[in-house]
Amino acid sequence: MALKLVQKSKEIDDYLLVSEIYVKLKHFDTAVKYLESAYIKDYNEKILDRMSIVLYVNLQRKKDAIAQLETHSRIYGCSKMICSRLIGFYSNDNNIDGLLSTYLRLYKIDPNKNIAKKIVQIYGYKKDYLKMIDFLRESKIDDELLLQLYVQSKDYKKASPLAKEIYNGGGDITYLGQSAIFEYESSDDKNDKAMQKSVIKKLEKVINRRKDGIYLNYLGYLLIDHEIDVKRGMEYIQEAITLEPNSTYYLDSLAWGYYKLQECQKAKEIINQVANMDGSSNSEVVKHIKAINRCNKSKKR
Repeated sequence: MALKLVQKSKEIDDYLLVSEIYVKLKHFDTAVKYLESAYIKDYNEKILDRMSIVLYVNLQRKKDAIAQLETHSRIYGCSKMICSRLIGFYSNDNNIDGLLSTYLRLYKIDPNKNIAKKIVQIYGYKKDYLKMIDFLRESKIDDELLLQLYVQSKDYKKASPLAKEIYNGGGDITYLGQSAIFEYESSDDKNDKAMQKSVIKKLEKVINRRKDGIYLNYLGYLLIDHEIDVKRGMEYIQEAITLEPNSTYYLDSLAWGYYKLQECQKAKEIINQVANMDGSSNSEVVKHIKAINRCNKSKKR
């Protein structure tokens, strides 16, 4: 009776009725034919979704099911329904590229954090960090992860303003310290007075709020190395050493302070201690050892 009805009416609902009966009879190939007849009436995505399930699940024609969905997506756009069905199929097939492509299309029509996180996870799985950086920059869903990627790639010019932005947005004070360090490290001219002033101001704000050896040492070394205020710089270094007495970096900074004050014997005693602690493998420490030894010999003469 359903077949007689559809021959007379040619209505979509009647095609669907016939297809449902054939599915129950497990005549899946015939069911698909009637679903196709219904679909081409107005390219209804709900009908396509039903057809793709029969193709994929019942007939195991997985490639055909995906091809039908992808073709519809290219012509009419990837709606939530079509994208979600493709994601299910690609996930089941462990097709990472298909999964990524579909999530990106879905994100354009539904830019929520859960979808964005899936995209970031897939980029991470593929180790495609450049595209992950681009996506994180556009989506703004995880600035802390973006900052980590900038640091890993040593893109300090982008890391510095981002760290400041995270701090301004209610982030931890350490982000301001990171911003200061990245600002200095990314500077083409380390003797730029305006840059130095900006970095010093940020680091002073950090250590006034939290005594952290890293920032105490960095600020102290900056003041010493550029001879801005060697004695004040050494005070910061001493504070850092009280927190971490065996840090070769902090001891090296202290030795460099004595060197700048031309107290070469004291500088040599400390730098020798650093060398004995396997600190001499660092290129900066090696440079300091040579300079301090030359200073010490000159003083003796």
